[in-house]
Amino acid sequence: IKSEKTNKAFKVNGHRLMPFHENPAAEAVTIEMLSLEKPSYPPAATP
Repeated sequence: IKSEKTNKAFKVNGHRLMPFHENPAAEAVTIEMLSLEKPSYPPAATP
């Protein structure tokens, strides 16, 4: 990513940002859905 005005590259922690290209193979993979609205906790250990 470069500034059009100054032509300087934007850097994060000294590294230039690189373009992200989506992986078309990853779109065919089913991802398990997790709900963060209703968390479930394991039972508490009894001493």
